[in-house]
Amino acid sequence: MAIAAISTIVEWYDFTLYLYFATILSRVFFGGGTASLTTALAGFAVAYLLRPLGAMVFGHIGDRFGRRVMMLASMAVMTVAMLATAL
Repeated sequence: MAIAAISTIVEWYDFTLYLYFATILSRVFFGGGTASLTTALAGFAVAYLLRPLGAMVFGHIGDRFGRRVMMLASMAVMTVAMLATAL
C-alpha cells in the first residue's frame, strides 16, 4: 500500500509541476501568447480527462483478473510513463 501511495504522490507532483511550468513551456516550445498557453495546457487537460476512462478499463479488468494484478499493471504503466517523461 505504501508503494501505491508513493506512486500517487509522484504522479500528482508531476501533474502539478507541468501545470506550474505551462507558461514557460508555452513560451519556449510554442512561441508565447494565449494560443500557445492553450496548446501547452491541452496536454494536461487530455491526461486529466482520460483518467476516468482508464479507471473504468482497469476497474473492469481488475474485477475479472484480480485487483492485485491490475494494481501492479497500472503501477507499471505509470512507472514507464514517468520514465519516458524523464528521458
